[in-house]
Amino acid sequence: MLKSKGGRSGPNEARTFVARHTVVAAGAGALPALKDLPSRATVWFGVTWFGIAGAATTLFASLLSPLELTDWAWWLVQSWQGATSSAWHRLADVLGVEIPSALMPPLTMSTLLLLTGIGVGRRENSHQPQTAVSYPILQLSGAIAALLAIGHILCTNPVGSNPVASVSTGAPWAILLAGAAVSFSPMIAGGGNLAKRLWFVLIATCILFTLNELTKLVL
Repeated sequence: MLKSKGGRSGPNEARTFVARHTVVAAGAGALPALKDLPSRATVWFGVTWFGIAGAATTLFASLLSPLELTDWAWWLVQSWQGATSSAWHRLADVLGVEIPSALMPPLTMSTLLLLTGIGVGRRENSHQPQTAVSYPILQLSGAIAALLAIGHILCTNPVGSNPVASVSTGAPWAILLAGAAVSFSPMIAGGGNLAKRLWFVLIATCILFTLNELTKLVL
């Protein structure tokens, strides 16, 4: 029993006591719900792997012609290209510009590299303070090699693309390299190892290619 200075329980003290315990009980009941929410690290992990998977699919679509694709690979490529081209057409309508179809794959790849860089950087920051990049020469060499491989598949005579007279041959490379430069910037990737994720993109592309070829052998 709460008592006032005069020895009797005061109504103000009683109301404060009840309100305080009500807040505590409500907070305790909300804790399980808060625990069910995904952590920031989990969210950025999902963003990173969405970027990797999307980049691998974009690369895979530029690697093989429609006649070389099995049924599941054709469905994957058609669905992905349909979704990305629709997104770019809607953006072009909003901006009042025209985006040539030849520039959509490098634009998509640059956007996905940016998403991957953001995911890597934010997840790295949530785990530990900003640190200097480990083995900078090795990471730089690996990043350059991976970008050259990605650019060769995506920008140098990609399968299924039709040359457009109004588009410079160097425009796809310029878009890809600009997107990569922004993705590797300290503001985006920070201390995260984005070079390793570029190799994940190439590995995932090789896995898709291998599964496509194995499906041909089985069927």
